[in-house]
Amino acid sequence: MDPALQQLCTALENAKSPNDALRRSAAEFLINAQSASGFVAALFRVAVLLPDIPLKIRQMAAINCKQATESRWTVRTKGAVELPEDEKAFIREHILDALTNTHRDVRVQLELVLRDAVVDFPHKFGHFGNKVMSFLTSNEPALIYGGLVALRTLCRALDPIVPEQRALSHQIVDQVFPLLYNLLSHLSQFDAPDSAEMQLLIVKTMWAVCSVQLPPYFQVEATHAQWMQIVFHLMSRPEPASLASLAPDQRAKAAFWKVKKWIGFFFRRQLNRYSRIGPKETDSPNAAFAPIWMNNYSVPTLNCLLGILHTKRAGSFVPERIVAVIIDFLNVAIMPAITWQAMQPIMGELFRDVLFPLVCFTQSDWERFQEDPAEWIRMQQGDAGDEELWGSQYVSSFIVNLVRYRTKEFLINVMDYIVNQVMAESNNYAAGQPRPADVLSRKFGALDLFASLGRTVKKSKSMKPHLEQILANHVLPELRTDCLFLRAKACQVFSVYYNVTFQNPQIFVSGVEMVLANVTHEDECVRGQATIALHLLIQSDLSRDVIHHVLPNVIDVVFNLVDTLDNQDIVKTLESLIATFPDDIVPRAVDAIKRLSEHWFRLVSAAREDPNDDISAVTALHIGGAIATLCDACAKTPQIYPLLEPYVIPICQLVLKEEMTEYLDEVVKILVFLSLHETPVSENVWNCFPGICNMLTTWAADYVAESLAIFDNLIARSTDKFLSSGALEMVLNIYTEYVTNTKRSEYAAGNASQIMEVVLVYCRGRVDNVVPHAIRTALQRYSVAKSESLRVLCLEVVANAIIYNPQLALGFLESQGFTNDFFTHWLNTIMPPPKKQKKKKGSKMRRRVEEAPEPTPFTRLHDKQVCIMALSSIFQIPIGTLPASIQQFLPGVLACILKLQDEFEVQRAMLEAEAEEEEDSDAEEDATHPDAPAPADHVDLMQRKTDKFDFVDDGDADDNDGDADGSFDEDGFDDEDGDDGFFHVKADDEGNYEFGDDQDAEDEQERIADEFWAKLADAHEAEFDFDDDEGFSSQLDEVDPVIYFIDAMHAMTQRDGALAQQLIAQLSERQQKMLNTLDAEATKRKNEQNTKQ
Repeated sequence: MDPALQQLCTALENAKSPNDALRRSAAEFLINAQSASGFVAALFRVAVLLPDIPLKIRQMAAINCKQATESRWTVRTKGAVELPEDEKAFIREHILDALTNTHRDVRVQLELVLRDAVVDFPHKFGHFGNKVMSFLTSNEPALIYGGLVALRTLCRALDPIVPEQRALSHQIVDQVFPLLYNLLSHLSQFDAPDSAEMQLLIVKTMWAVCSVQLPPYFQVEATHAQWMQIVFHLMSRPEPASLASLAPDQRAKAAFWKVKKWIGFFFRRQLNRYSRIGPKETDSPNAAFAPIWMNNYSVPTLNCLLGILHTKRAGSFVPERIVAVIIDFLNVAIMPAITWQAMQPIMGELFRDVLFPLVCFTQSDWERFQEDPAEWIRMQQGDAGDEELWGSQYVSSFIVNLVRYRTKEFLINVMDYIVNQVMAESNNYAAGQPRPADVLSRKFGALDLFASLGRTVKKSKSMKPHLEQILANHVLPELRTDCLFLRAKACQVFSVYYNVTFQNPQIFVSGVEMVLANVTHEDECVRGQATIALHLLIQSDLSRDVIHHVLPNVIDVVFNLVDTLDNQDIVKTLESLIATFPDDIVPRAVDAIKRLSEHWFRLVSAAREDPNDDISAVTALHIGGAIATLCDACAKTPQIYPLLEPYVIPICQLVLKEEMTEYLDEVVKILVFLSLHETPVSENVWNCFPGICNMLTTWAADYVAESLAIFDNLIARSTDKFLSSGALEMVLNIYTEYVTNTKRSEYAAGNASQIMEVVLVYCRGRVDNVVPHAIRTALQRYSVAKSESLRVLCLEVVANAIIYNPQLALGFLESQGFTNDFFTHWLNTIMPPPKKQKKKKGSKMRRRVEEAPEPTPFTRLHDKQVCIMALSSIFQIPIGTLPASIQQFLPGVLACILKLQDEFEVQRAMLEAEAEEEEDSDAEEDATHPDAPAPADHVDLMQRKTDKFDFVDDGDADDNDGDADGSFDEDGFDDEDGDDGFFHVKADDEGNYEFGDDQDAEDEQERIADEFWAKLADAHEAEFDFDDDEGFSSQLDEVDPVIYFIDAMHAMTQRDGALAQQLIAQLSERQQKMLNTLDAEATKRKNEQNTKQ
């Protein structure tokens, strides 16, 4: 063997050595060799072409080869170097043969290498097609398998959204799929694992070419009928006896069941695609084939899938994942009339005998409850990733959609079954009498559905009157039951109904007290579910005093659970507690932040080591939110911030250094709070400033608006540090980049303009050299800006420059020849020229509306204030020294100031009135919620009632009139027309429903989402607005614009008496009266200020 290859094999072998020294040495060698010429080709040679080498070395070589091609075949990451063409050519030459003659462990990695290499087809991979066809027509199973792997990889790589690739995909389908049909027909006669693996590859390839758009080959009726016949056969055939001896988890992963799963994906996509095509949508590419598929295949497909559910009902093994796929199909099938009519007669039987048992508590649930509390709790929140858990979650989702969108009667039937039969059955046992396991299991399923249906039930007029009693009879007793999984589930159910109006508030208060008792329960699942329940319960006024009474114990439990469970919902509860009881949490802030930061680093480390560890990543995200919330809560005690910095600053530095976009929102919030409340701003916070500036110009360009408050705080509160540390140059780079680069969004350019305003406001008299650049850059972008909002902000940069130093700013405008154009645009923006007079028509009111002056585009109070102060500043300069080009605009300047003063006062009065009205409304609302519930008769919550509930179908189950107390749903939305935010449902004249697709197995939805956001961004470019609450609080806002203007006028009249009088004389009578009124108002306000002092 070549010595270089021998050295490589030794390193690959030592890479898994238990000897630390050998392992580190091997890792160092492999890292250093990556840039060497021929290294990747050598890895491929070891993995494939040298069969005498031990398998574990070949496998390591294949893994390293896969990693290299993934990052270097097409360069996707910063710093990566593309593979040389000769190494690519070597891999392309040998990889197809390698798929047919290598060990399975090596072949798995080579399939991923082919995924990268296939992007060169057909231009540099010309032999691919002939080679694959020769494999597929062979009689050798290994060659056929290799050809199927290669074909599926190619079909997945072709993007049907791109016309050229779509045409190539259709050409491949025309040539290859007749052969695949014959091959699949032959393979379907055999149950052997190898045969099932090849069937799976064919079905996956069919999915790859059909998932986005059905190719013309499949739209030929005879061809489609043949394929549907064979997939119906594959879907309905019984499980081979050879699989029965396997463990359930291995049995579910067999290729036999995976074939059914992918066919289920195909069925759902077809129904979803063609059921959404209305008779008038003739332009759709699916329009011609839609009626054919719906009339001929929709109901047979439904019956095929229902048949599998009935085999499960009869006791046959069906994996949970297959059940989930079928139920996902049923979610679509309830909308078209043709499939709903086939489903409707059997829905009651299907619910009772097939669906409801899937949500009941099982033996595997009990094992998970005892052995893995963290996973069980995630499962209850609908956040479990295990395929075994998907079935029950899909059942709940399906039933919720069914009662919400298709039939009001079914809601009555479901509630009658779970309350009057299942729950009542459980209550037939006297207190202390043990209930059988099957009764407990069914009670769990009933509670689970009752929680899932919460939103719909709370909006049903026929259900609302019974909710209080259902909770008292069937939920609250379980909060103290000895059955721990029911106790945990009851905590969740009770929290869902936190916003029900209780006629007897003591029932709700008693429930909260029992949930709080469970927060300290010895069982971790009960403790976790009770803690999560507080996130909703705390939103009720009735619960806050009760929770506050035991808050220290609750906080201790929450932190302990964060330590052990890594659950995002528990962190949400912590955030709610901090936001609701800040005064109680702040004394423990240092210890809390310390513990949270430790959790954050641990979770982020786990997420970075395993990119598939979504649980750690999401939990870290919520912990960052809790840290930011706690930092905000400490605002009243700013002396505590230096004690928090050792724990939060390292988080900020890591996120900024490692470009961790997913955690950036919370880091920006933390830095905003630290820079706002610390006095002075600490050196640690300043050390993050270069990272903020770097992120805005490189990897986080969308965060200018979010970062604006940081710039405002640092510049305003540490001006000397800002000017002496080189930070000014960084800010100028950001301003120049965003305002001059038209590829940047106009929204971002507007925010960058506001950063320049901060500099000019707080560095007055100290950055004269910045003024010319600020003006030139703003006017350059103004000339090409598309949106009125950006044009206003560009004008305001110049206006702020005039406020900063009117002599300097006006002199620069004049020297550059900008004066005439700038003042024309500025004054016309404030006071547009009068429109051409039209003959007056209509009522007096309409004429008054038509004659009213156009509102200024300077929509914010801050916009008007800046313009008033800038225009007034011009009068600080002796009129005679102003260039003639500026003097000609002085009458217009004075008229614009008066117009803006009038609009400013009107707008400020309106905002003050709105604020008062909101305060009055809040006070009135508070008056309707007494601090404590009225005394009530004693309620025996532990006595299980057996009362029957009469759910009358009064036709209002879909009424969305909100809850009786006027509150919103737990997610903050008060839905209209049954639209819950997941679907927008619309029925046509034939009873068909259309709704948005909420889950697809491949990439189509991602592409559609990308297109949607691109269009949204284009629309956003056209116009955007800033509110007075957005951005920052400027020092200019503290200046009284009336006093500022009148002082400038007095100075001008004293200095330039005759010229000033001549200027005032040009005003209209109304304007002169307004000027006199402002003069008197300024005097009044000055007197009031003096009195206060």
